[in-house]
Amino acid sequence: MSNLIKQNDFSNLESIYKNLANNTKNVYIKAVNQFLDYMNIGLNEVNKVNAITMQKYIEFLKNNYKSNNTVNLKISALKSFFRKMKALYNINNPFDTLKDLGIKTTTQVSKTIDRDLLLNSDEINRLLKHFKIKTQYTNKRYYALITLLYKHGLRISETLNIKIDSIKKVSDNIYTIDVTGKGKKQRQIKIDRELYNNLICLTDNGLIFKTMNNKPLSRIYITTTIKRIAKRILNKNISVHTFRHSFANEMLKLTNNIKGVSQYLGHSTTAITLNMYIHNDLSINDLSLLKIN
Repeated sequence: MSNLIKQNDFSNLESIYKNLANNTKNVYIKAVNQFLDYMNIGLNEVNKVNAITMQKYIEFLKNNYKSNNTVNLKISALKSFFRKMKALYNINNPFDTLKDLGIKTTTQVSKTIDRDLLLNSDEINRLLKHFKIKTQYTNKRYYALITLLYKHGLRISETLNIKIDSIKKVSDNIYTIDVTGKGKKQRQIKIDRELYNNLICLTDNGLIFKTMNNKPLSRIYITTTIKRIAKRILNKNISVHTFRHSFANEMLKLTNNIKGVSQYLGHSTTAITLNMYIHNDLSINDLSLLKIN
């Protein structure tokens, strides 16, 4: 085992996760380092980890994190890490033993989106109006960005990575954008001429969304700014992902086209779309549709 990996060698962790998107890679590396700190070991000592110690760590995560999503993400990072370590260095994977024993490692998560946290078209228009009435470059940028997030259901990472040469003209009023989603999966979205004109006004080459100094926009900065402005205008605590959820919910209501919406969102299966956006409960608005004379 002397040729394994040197104590907490970050560059080697980088190489292990080199095929992952940057955001996922950073989260996974952080999760592995957290586990190593908990175990008080280095990367060259992971062969000491067995099913019992892993099970204890999973219980530690469940007891210390309220969000099941957070726990599952950290466990997924470790599963990926030990699979790769087994393939590279032939060390035992503790998750194989846990699986053989029938021990569940992840926690069931309900992914249904709370309808009370979604934005309706009136709220979206109020937010867009705030940016549209101003002529500054930054406000034009936010207007175009929110339009892509809501009207086309893009993830913020997908939006910030759009380049001018990924936009293609189909007809006088239809353009397509090649989008790279999770797992580097490619898909196309359709935009109209008005949005196209708004986008090309922001840049003449490279990334669409960038700073005045021609640098990539910070996802954290964009998220914080939109959250702050939405709180002031709409009195709602939202995230940039709220726009995507609102788009999906509205499109399903308008079209009832689950497969089409799922493909447009870039979901790997329609089951994901169904679980997240098809609600089993009836809202007060649903009940109001029933008229009694």
